[in-house]
Amino acid sequence: MCPRCLERAERVTEGIEDDSYECPSCGEGFGIDWSHGQPDRPCWPTTAREIEEARLTQACLKGERSED
Repeated sequence: MCPRCLERAERVTEGIEDDSYECPSCGEGFGIDWSHGQPDRPCWPTTAREIEEARLTQACLKGERSED
């Protein structure tokens, strides 16, 4: 998942312990380091809860957190 727009990113290079990804929606490029092991479950599709948590984190980082 793209950390900027939360859309699906595509792997552009595959290394031994790291991969590079690019988001076709916003163009963001980023890497994932697998040197600590593979995930214990699939990373895609993202669950509704994961999307909501990511949106809340983005809003908090931007100073847009709403006080409930």
